[in-house]
Amino acid sequence: MVKETLNPGNVNLIYPIRDSLRFVDGVEGYNEQTYKNERKDLQLKAKSLLWAVRKNPEYWGHERASSELVANLLGIVGDSQELERFETSPWRSEAESPKSTTYRAFDVQCETVHIPHPNENAKKGLQTDIIVACSEIIRKEVMTQDYMLEKIKKYAARLEIPVDEAIKQKLGIWNYNLFFPTYLFPLVDDKTFSAAQIVWENPKPYPGELKRRSIIDIIDPVEFSEKEFGLKLDL
Repeated sequence: MVKETLNPGNVNLIYPIRDSLRFVDGVEGYNEQTYKNERKDLQLKAKSLLWAVRKNPEYWGHERASSELVANLLGIVGDSQELERFETSPWRSEAESPKSTTYRAFDVQCETVHIPHPNENAKKGLQTDIIVACSEIIRKEVMTQDYMLEKIKKYAARLEIPVDEAIKQKLGIWNYNLFFPTYLFPLVDDKTFSAAQIVWENPKPYPGELKRRSIIDIIDPVEFSEKEFGLKLDL
């Protein structure tokens, strides 16, 4: 029996993707009464949709789109000092440091990948379209619920800003938390070790939990996008 050889792909991508996706997987937005986290569920659906369309040539930018600030594309608000939180994250250095790494017996020279900061330019593309559409659903269906409003009011009081401004800040932060790891998705090829690590299946899921950890199979991205986010994709 011949043992199947698996192409490792760029294993360096595993770390910034999986480590930074913990912010998407985080508890922020959890409803203690219903035991649900609608914010997280919606962003996980968006992440799966981004994975499904990652090889589209317009993922990073539509053909006729012009460059503009990432902060504007994602609705990120705040002064330059507040935006510094996105500059110093450890998972940014993981993505932007070329190194040779050994991971489960794979020795691979890694490439440098630069992910645009909020105060740098990028193009409006499928990635930003999906993130913004998901954010709009979160704003309409999650942020308006009583349990979430109570949390936002406390957040606003702590920062001494209006509630509306606090909502914008939270949505912007969540948008970039999704933008950063999924920006790397087009670089991950199918049937590589890297892809297998990102699309990881839990062999023993908890009751009611999907076997696949966070990337779900999407057969028809166009139908899924319109149904979940009201976004019509031209693929």
